[in-house]
Amino acid sequence: STPSDETHVWDGSQWSAPVQTPGLSRYYHALAFDSERGVVVLFGGRVNQSTLNGETWEWNGSAWMNRNVPGPSPRYLHGMAYDAARQRTVLFGGLTASSFSGETWEWNGVAWTLRTAVGPAPRAGHAMAFDASRAVTVLFGGALTSQPPYNGETWEWDGAAWAQRVIPGPPARFAAAMVYDSVRRECILFGG
Repeated sequence: STPSDETHVWDGSQWSAPVQTPGLSRYYHALAFDSERGVVVLFGGRVNQSTLNGETWEWNGSAWMNRNVPGPSPRYLHGMAYDAARQRTVLFGGLTASSFSGETWEWNGVAWTLRTAVGPAPRAGHAMAFDASRAVTVLFGGALTSQPPYNGETWEWDGAAWAQRVIPGPPARFAAAMVYDSVRRECILFGG
């Protein structure tokens, strides 16, 4: 199938007519909402079976803008979450043209910064969410190789270092989704 360049907005009762953005067609990219600047940040993805993307785009509520900045290498199946305490979008891992990545990057709205090489093993298809009550980005699971078994580790990024939480948890999984519930002050992991 052909990747889509359509943006749809849900207002609680209906989906908007699609906004098409030529040059933005892709899949397996990542999104995070930057609440400080009021924009959705998009990075990377696949354009087709042989082409990866390394662009940073931002959605302001009506249009996408390509930020045209250097940053992480092109990749897909990476994780992203917005750290509201530090006003940074955190990106971890993914599949590059040559390997699984173990890089941690942060986007401050102007530039990407490679933060650390010490942390979770390189992986793709993991889930990430920012836990606002504890001011940490939570990462769970993913694939460490191109074949199962998948990973079931829980890691937390505090803006300076990754720490593994060695605790019982869900079974290992790939391509799950995770979000932070601010009312109940907990991360919710689904599927995979």
